[in-house]
Amino acid sequence: MKKNLLLAFAAVCALGASAQDFTVNNVNYNILDENAATVEITTGSYTGQTLESRYGDNPTVAYSGKNYTVVAVGENAFKDQTPKFNLGILNLGSNIASIAEGAFQNAKIGTTNNSYQMNTVVIGSSTINWHPKAFIGNHIRAFNISSDSRYMTLAETMAISPANAHRGIIFSKDGTVLYVFPGDQCKSTDRDYTYTPGVLYTLPASVTTIADYAFSGNPNLRAIATTTNLKVIGEEALSHSVIEGFTVPAGVTTLGPGFIAGAKKITAIGVAEDNAYFQAINGCVYTKVAEAAPALKDAEGMTLVAVPYAIANSLLEVADGTTAIAPKAALDADIKTLELPASLETIGANAFKGDNAITKIICNAIEAPAGADFEEEVFAAELVLPENANLDSYYNDPVWSQFELPASHPHRRYRPE
Repeated sequence: MKKNLLLAFAAVCALGASAQDFTVNNVNYNILDENAATVEITTGSYTGQTLESRYGDNPTVAYSGKNYTVVAVGENAFKDQTPKFNLGILNLGSNIASIAEGAFQNAKIGTTNNSYQMNTVVIGSSTINWHPKAFIGNHIRAFNISSDSRYMTLAETMAISPANAHRGIIFSKDGTVLYVFPGDQCKSTDRDYTYTPGVLYTLPASVTTIADYAFSGNPNLRAIATTTNLKVIGEEALSHSVIEGFTVPAGVTTLGPGFIAGAKKITAIGVAEDNAYFQAINGCVYTKVAEAAPALKDAEGMTLVAVPYAIANSLLEVADGTTAIAPKAALDADIKTLELPASLETIGANAFKGDNAITKIICNAIEAPAGADFEEEVFAAELVLPENANLDSYYNDPVWSQFELPASHPHRRYRPE
């Protein structure tokens, strides 16, 4: 059975581009392999409608006299949708092998029975892969995992208290990795489905890793309490959430790119004083040792790792001695004036991309920092360089050359009016 599912998953990847479509009950499907009779759920126009099929233990759909087995949830399948299911439960079934990017992004699971508000997604034992961005911004109350899955939603060894239940959150089987946090996860009493929106979530002591995008886009959770056992916070793990403050714990050794990007209520990011790898300077996170920035292994000095969205006065003054800015360090930060130190050598990918409105850049580096990456509209910003700047290095850089450079240089590029 597992072998067949793996082959089906391979078919999803290999044949998706040439898939054929059909629609049943307002849901679109792709025929991935006519011989194997597999299909993939894709985006359907069914907001607020009731889907007759619940995709049970053996999910199939009939079309043109033939039954097709549902093996995957496709890209953006339920994105921005509110499909309704009996008792508010979407059972993906035992044959679902993969869940694609955006499959449940900003999705809500409605109910056809108003006396229950479960709003649950059940993931079967055969799900071998889901995209890290599959559940960004979801409004799901809880996940449920088959007992023989490689994942779990509840570990009896975690010393769970009713006020902070870990039911409905997806962990690795050993409880060390938190993979997906349901956007509407709430406090509840045992077997009571009357929910109150959650405010604070405390990580179980067993968790050492928050996976990429685990809390990304969370619409309700305002605070996370962490433990000294936490070592890794993944890429964009807390991004675009409503978390109001965050301090990197002492034991954290790895911070993923943009781990807190676009979290609009964050005005400063703290770091525990006894953390050996990171430090807080003016509300931003910097490295203490080069090994803490694996994406920029060549950086010999300090690296700027993370900038809060609501940086004070929309001014980011990168600290003196910084030689590198990590990828996504200031992604979607509210920056209007950016000052870069003379020590800066390297800027990582997407460090200043996204939702910002930079109008002035003061770059004190004599040589143009390599790897600069800005949105197109930022090239209209005022660029101020030191008097002794090597202008050739700026003119010869594919990014810096797009700014209005000093008039004294013989190769000055005049912008058309």
